[in-house]
Amino acid sequence: LFDDYRRSDSRNLLYCSGHLLLKSPLSPPFNKGGMGGFKGVGFMTILGIPILSLLIFFPLAGAVVLIFIDKEKAETLRVVTLILALVEFIVSLPLFFAFDSKTAAMQFVEDWWWVESYGISYKLGIDGISLLLVLLATFLTVLCILCSWRAITFRVREYMISFLFLETGMIGALVALDLILFYVFWEVMLIPMYLLIGVWGDPR
Repeated sequence: LFDDYRRSDSRNLLYCSGHLLLKSPLSPPFNKGGMGGFKGVGFMTILGIPILSLLIFFPLAGAVVLIFIDKEKAETLRVVTLILALVEFIVSLPLFFAFDSKTAAMQFVEDWWWVESYGISYKLGIDGISLLLVLLATFLTVLCILCSWRAITFRVREYMISFLFLETGMIGALVALDLILFYVFWEVMLIPMYLLIGVWGDPR
């Protein structure tokens, strides 16, 4: 499945590009300077969007959609959120089928400079452990939405938005390969978690 391997000149690490969906170009542009510069690492894409970034930001985009739905339409909010969670889970499945268990290298790597002067990059990737954790997170999100279907009866829109925001933070923290990026996603995850526990949590 992964038969095209390239070596990144910047870090001398071996990466692989997937063939299950769309494949990144064999010779991507290489940029060693400037903020946001592409660092020459291949990644798996869906409709031209890197799959890990799609998994991170799709729930966030879904949360924005929920803002424009009337808060009084609780059932509609639940259904839309469930659909979004199911799509997220389905999108995560190709990671499992395209994962190459024969290599110890990080896979589906995305690597751009974020703040090059401080050595901070937007670098994502998964190994065998984080692969299972990502699948678990997307699957449990669907279950949590279903379990809260009748349990959450007030501020349903805010609850669903918080849950999708939480999923963005969880996936980001699981796939981040840069310490600063991991910290950002970790803090993003804590905000909706605090709201979910404080507003909708049981008093006990």
